[in-house]
Amino acid sequence: MNKIIPFLFAVLLTYQSNACTIGFSYTYLSVNTITFVSTAAGFTGAVSYQWDFGDGNVSTTANPVNTYSFPGNYRVTLIVTSTGGCMDSTSTIVTCVPGISLSGNIIRDSSIGPLTTDTLLLWLITYDTVTHIIAAIDSTGAVATFPGTSTMPYSFSYVPPGNYLIKVASMIYTSGGIGWVPTYLDSSVLWSAANYVTVGTSSVSGADIYQRYGTTTTGPGFIAGDVRTGAGKATAVGDPVSGQLIYLLNSSRHMVSSTYTNTSGVYNFSNIPMGTYSVYPETLGYTTTAWNSITVSSAETIINNINFSKNSTSIKPNTTSIQTFPTTKNLIVPNPSNGIIQLQYVSVNAPINISLTNVTGQKVYESILQTNSEGKCILNVSHLPNGVYFIDLITQSVNTVQKIVIQH
Repeated sequence: MNKIIPFLFAVLLTYQSNACTIGFSYTYLSVNTITFVSTAAGFTGAVSYQWDFGDGNVSTTANPVNTYSFPGNYRVTLIVTSTGGCMDSTSTIVTCVPGISLSGNIIRDSSIGPLTTDTLLLWLITYDTVTHIIAAIDSTGAVATFPGTSTMPYSFSYVPPGNYLIKVASMIYTSGGIGWVPTYLDSSVLWSAANYVTVGTSSVSGADIYQRYGTTTTGPGFIAGDVRTGAGKATAVGDPVSGQLIYLLNSSRHMVSSTYTNTSGVYNFSNIPMGTYSVYPETLGYTTTAWNSITVSSAETIINNINFSKNSTSIKPNTTSIQTFPTTKNLIVPNPSNGIIQLQYVSVNAPINISLTNVTGQKVYESILQTNSEGKCILNVSHLPNGVYFIDLITQSVNTVQKIVIQH
């Protein structure tokens, strides 16, 4: 597994023989991978290098990298020759520290979700609080045989000293909030609220992750919006951010559901019980401001335009760039429909991008229509089978998602 470790240790070795000077420095890329940099002065003509790393590996490049398979002390020798007649050598002992391990268990609670066979992937993550640089320095994965057990052990080897985040995700996780969701140590779905584990000079065990389960609930509520980047004075909406993880949290900040934005940057949550919610986009390393106090009630069950703007470091609610429609204005009539639909209260005399997806997230229709002077147009999707669909409406000033039922 690849490891990139943000610490350096360099030693410069030199040897003087007549007019020729050689030496080398070395830097630990990880506890068992070292890069060597040669120095040579006074050599004339073509220069050649011969390295012996002490573990059976050799190299003839000036600045090689060697990975040691086992911890220990190794004598590294460098011989430099030139066609000008100069040859010198130098050597030193380098040390690969014993493999410090970090281990724990992935724990699933059968009372909140099914224990089924799953494929998991874990990441070992560093976060620099000064530079705000995040790096996944290692990963590991396994097929978890959760039937009959609620834990799966994991372990990272050759872990250097430092503070780490650990994240687990199911590789068969499906969007829409059904299943075991990405979770950080020890039970947080938000990276900014996760616990760190500290590794010193000895191995660490017991770094357990209690994986969270996102459940689809039943209710009349529907919350939708989008995530966009690049919005500014020249554009009304900016570019869509696809694949953005979105959490729906209840008033106690517990996760109710999760989903991802589609290629248009649009997301939605359906079948939501009445109550007050927050929508929280989650991206590792980004500072997120949740959209809070979203209330689903008998007077307002469909809530659109819960939109966000994303820049290079943060995600924030976008309350200005997208037009918001009161729920008393129904954009789609009739609903349910036989597939002949009138879109209204959209943009006047403007093109409108329209796409429909089914409940599995598959896009089943896409077109561009022109609205009239009253902001209306007719959409014919009567060819689609009976079912529930989500219709995305995008213009220069409008971006909204509505649920529609087709019944022939």
